[in-house]
Amino acid sequence: MAQTNPMPGSMGPWKITIYDQENFQGKRMEFTSSCPNVSERSFDNVRSLKVECGA
Repeated sequence: MAQTNPMPGSMGPWKITIYDQENFQGKRMEFTSSCPNVSERSFDNVRSLKVECGA
């Protein structure tokens, strides 16, 4: 699991996990840094997500 790092100007560490199926099922990917386009990481269909740290 990746270590969360604070972004400049943010309120602290953050982590978002996206899933390709509803109800947090299926393929998942975690983000702890900026990612303007998840399609560039071969993730084309986000059906659910969790903001696990930060807000």
